[in-house]
Amino acid sequence: MDNDIERAEMIQSMKALLIPMAFFLATIVSSAGGFLVYNGYSLGYGLIATGVIALIAAFVAAFKFQNTLRAKGKFRRAP
Repeated sequence: MDNDIERAEMIQSMKALLIPMAFFLATIVSSAGGFLVYNGYSLGYGLIATGVIALIAAFVAAFKFQNTLRAKGKFRRAP
């Protein structure tokens, strides 16, 4: 049981790092795409689509962020 709790805590801490980074990178990619579209390059549409997909994935991860074992009141015991 403690192994499951430790694994869930590790996944939650990784998500806490990766979710903001995904938002940041999606914003940068979308901005680069907008800049390219503004200057007449068709590659910008691909970057905008990539940014939108990354934003959607980051929002889904943010909504699923909660650790279900911690929500049930199961915590890791201190060593």
